[in-house]
Amino acid sequence: MNEILYVMEVERDWGDKYHFEIQLSITIFLLAYVGSIFRNIRGADPWHDKASFRLPLFALLVVMILSIIRVERDGDYLLHQYLNGNYILSEGVVAVENKQDKDGHSPPDLVHVGSSSFRIQYYSNTDAYKQTIENGGVLREGAKVRVYSVEDKIIRIDALD
Repeated sequence: MNEILYVMEVERDWGDKYHFEIQLSITIFLLAYVGSIFRNIRGADPWHDKASFRLPLFALLVVMILSIIRVERDGDYLLHQYLNGNYILSEGVVAVENKQDKDGHSPPDLVHVGSSSFRIQYYSNTDAYKQTIENGGVLREGAKVRVYSVEDKIIRIDALD
């Protein structure tokens, strides 16, 4: 009997998925605000001058909206392709060529299943499989698996007997 080890889920919450984008947005907001303070040659108080907040707020909104749209499209697209049967099926024993460090400051996991190769980046912003070996991933050396993928992104993993 085959056991399903992983199935992609399209998430809609504001958990860890948007953590990086939120930090980036706040950083851009603060940099733009500090820039607007130095740019303010009129000598007005930047805390009470509404014009000082326009550029930082605009930058904050643009970064947040673009990051949310990118992630939503990734998950929706992958799910649509999977449900319509537009995926590549790879079966075989997992061969690991490279392991990413737990903190993510190294090249991604590079694993081979059958004739397919997959790069798995733990800190990527995708709904596809991203559990590296060092972070509890199931694609370990010698495991017998069936992998469903769309454009080299893993959307389902089954264990084989």
